[in-house]
Amino acid sequence: NIDPNSIVSWTILGLFYEGVDNEIGTEMAFEEANKLNKQIAHENAVDQWETDNPVPPTTSTRKESTATSKPVEIVCDSDAEPELDKLVTEKTGDTVVVEGDKVDSPIAINERADQEKHGDKLQPTTPIKPAKITSAKRGGKQPSRATTPVDIPTDKTMEPLKRPETPTPKQTIFLQTAHWLLQMKAVQFCERGLSHELVVDNGGPSIPYYMLLALLKLHKVEFQEAFEAADKIVKDDVQNAEGWSIIGHIRYLEGDIEQAIESYERVFSLTDTGPDIQTVYLRLAKLHLETNKYVKAKDTYLRACRTGQVL
Repeated sequence: NIDPNSIVSWTILGLFYEGVDNEIGTEMAFEEANKLNKQIAHENAVDQWETDNPVPPTTSTRKESTATSKPVEIVCDSDAEPELDKLVTEKTGDTVVVEGDKVDSPIAINERADQEKHGDKLQPTTPIKPAKITSAKRGGKQPSRATTPVDIPTDKTMEPLKRPETPTPKQTIFLQTAHWLLQMKAVQFCERGLSHELVVDNGGPSIPYYMLLALLKLHKVEFQEAFEAADKIVKDDVQNAEGWSIIGHIRYLEGDIEQAIESYERVFSLTDTGPDIQTVYLRLAKLHLETNKYVKAKDTYLRACRTGQVL
């Protein structure tokens, strides 16, 4: 069984079919691997686009205008109907008006009694128009409620952002597979993968191709071919620390101490991190010991300890 979402698995299957002259199986496996490679590249591009172009939150505003505002009726619950007819709606110092009836307030009654006691003429009570409170009768027509319109502003002049087109994958399926195969020490399959990279129409061999080729030749103890591949890397990119690291390894294994030290020190001038930085530190420290540079050897060993666990 193979992982249907693994580029490396499909590519290795294609290389296997190629080794047994199964052209249909080879083409099918490589096609599936390329499809996955493009899909992953597209998903990464979309994620990057969404990160660079965050969508602003939708905002809404309410139109507030005093000129067009309308009074809102007070709506009462119909469960309180018996008491609504006696609800006090307006009060003055002389008269309390209840919807349906007009009665005097206790203050007015006391004043009237004092006036009668002293024989004063009573002043007529001025009727007051009661204020109206509307109740929602059961089964009756519900009063209308005022609503406030909501506007969602739109900018017609704003052009919509365009989604990114499907980009070209950064690495081909053969480079990705060759890198994994080299880590697994599968030399023959790694060579097959790199040979396919030469016929891929992507503008010629790239730095990652020469990087894998140099490491492959170094693993096969073919130092001259490994150096040629690494030399192309540093000529194309003089700041490439991995290229200088490979050259240092080649010179170290060949016994060229001066060239190895120079290449390793060039690596440290460019970076203090990398996949094989510990190997570089330890080999450089050993070379300093062999050349009786004990202080430099001590400092290099300490730097190796500070950058990570020494294997």
